[in-house]
Amino acid sequence: NDADETVKTLLLIPPEVVAKEKGFGELYIVMGDICEMNKNSTEALRLYEKAVEIKPIADAYAGAADLLLDEGRAKMNAATDDNERAAAVELLQRSANAFNKAAKLEPKQNNEHIYNLACATALANDETKCKQALADLKKKIEIGGKVGTEAAELLSDTAEDADFDSVREMEWFIEAVKKEERKNKL
Repeated sequence: NDADETVKTLLLIPPEVVAKEKGFGELYIVMGDICEMNKNSTEALRLYEKAVEIKPIADAYAGAADLLLDEGRAKMNAATDDNERAAAVELLQRSANAFNKAAKLEPKQNNEHIYNLACATALANDETKCKQALADLKKKIEIGGKVGTEAAELLSDTAEDADFDSVREMEWFIEAVKKEERKNKL
């Protein structure tokens, strides 16, 4: 409750003051995180979006992308007609776009963003972007070390992740997962 009150108080700061101070972007991320923990996803998304208006920040894009992915996934699972599916796809595309921006801002530590980009695009039935995201993840494996190990583990996770059900039977997906499963077993 104290955190919610703090967020409400901080939101009273005039926009012209916020616009002058780049540090407010980080503050908006924290406020978004607080709203998200308190199950206020709409306000959290608004705060993450305000953060990137001030300054492009990977954590703000990732926070927004996570919320949009969760909402898009839920809407897709509950969709009963084409209009509902189209609304879900729009959320998933926004999520993918935000994950892509987060990944570009954190090129050395973006495996999770790339993986979630692949999830969002698979759910949105965007085979081309999903395939590219998984190829980008495979490139991270070649880096080796902790980054490569993490990328290999994430790529291996695609075999069991329900987000990939729409592409699971496609030849390119089967080959990508098989190769990684074989490497991980050795």
